Amino acid sequence: MSLAAKLPYDHAYAGGFNGIGSQPLPTDADALDYLSRVKAADGAGVETGVAVAVDAFVADSKALGVWDSIRASCVLAGARTLAGALVPLRDYGPELVDINSLESPSINNLGGSAGYWDAASRTAYSTATGAAGYPYFVFPVSVVVGKTYRFSGVLSGDFADINLFRFGNLNVTIAEDGSFDASLVANFADFKIYFESSLGPQAVTIDSLSIREVIAAPTNVADGFVEGDYSRTAGLTGDGTSYLDSGRAGDADPQNDAHFSVFCTVLPTSASMNYIGRLVLGGASAYSQTTADLQSFTTINDNTTASTLAAPSANSLIGASRDSSSNFVHISGDATEVKASTSQSQTGANNFHVFRRNYAASPQYSDATLAFYSIGTSLSLADLDTAVTNLINRLKFALLVGENPSGLDPDTIDYIVRGYEAGGSLE
Repeated sequence: MSLAAKLPYDHAYAGGFNGIGSQPLPTDADALDYLSRVKAADGAGVETGVAVAVDAFVADSKALGVWDSIRASCVLAGARTLAGALVPLRDYGPELVDINSLESPSINNLGGSAGYWDAASRTAYSTATGAAGYPYFVFPVSVVVGKTYRFSGVLSGDFADINLFRFGNLNVTIAEDGSFDASLVANFADFKIYFESSLGPQAVTIDSLSIREVIAAPTNVADGFVEGDYSRTAGLTGDGTSYLDSGRAGDADPQNDAHFSVFCTVLPTSASMNYIGRLVLGGASAYSQTTADLQSFTTINDNTTASTLAAPSANSLIGASRDSSSNFVHISGDATEVKASTSQSQTGANNFHVFRRNYAASPQYSDATLAFYSIGTSLSLADLDTAVTNLINRLKFALLVGENPSGLDPDTIDYIVRGYEAGGSLE
């Protein structure tokens, strides 16, 4: 076993030093962001081998086209502590604006003033002079009212010219250097620049702009899970009374563009136990849940359409994805099925719960062991399965074997890991 793979990924000698060898380090920006937040929760960075496993997973997810669809998600394995395991994989969603093709605003000229927008330079102009009036510019953006967004960027110009700068109807503070950075709940799908009425002519340029959905961290409800429930290689084990509130509302993703999944390493003891879910009753019903036998309620935004897949096996992805109003796909290990079913409107915004369904009258708590969950927009469950299966095997390899999994074939890693789990070793 090499010492290098066991050094924290951010150690000065993690990449290599005489006597301890050399090895690849994580490089993906999103992986490094996640690893830094896990470090803050754990109190120390994970081993380089673990960090490389995470880095490979993020790269795989992007290459397979599933990364942007993952919103609320935790890797419930790999981290040094339970606190680290509950750090969200992503705390911000994908970028929602392209600064190079920012949509032209509507211009409202109050008091008879005039204004215009130059798209090439991303500059808003007011030609008003004196107190006759001022224009305000309204930029439409692809946000959902009620969601929280991180709104940030940099403006240039004379900021005394700006009477108000708003995201929706919420005022945003601009620093002396022109920067702004705020997490705000959207109440209108736009942002606005209001020019000062007593000045002119004026111009303000949008040098940079970012709008990204804020992804909430899960809640360990009533601190039900404790360190003894957590294994760095297997994941988090339910005790039949504890659960995680994902923080992801059931209507946070569109009715016909949504998924949920878990990666189960140890099956529950009862077929009626629920891995993940929400349930809304009254009027149209929206079921998004999966029970252990997969014979009922393995649906997404549907009204109890039963599954015909076999019961899942350990070390497999289980979940559902809908990208149309007429059918959804669900997966259990290597088996997938396209199920014809008409989607139901989402009558309520109750959050997804993990290790049970969010239905107080019948929560169906689970004692399964889960190493991963994700909730978000529709995606290829088969591709997500590939990425997550390889992630869990690489984490196990890094922790059980004590080596860096970089560059090794996934089938080789799987074979070696199964040998270690059966009591063998490479020594």
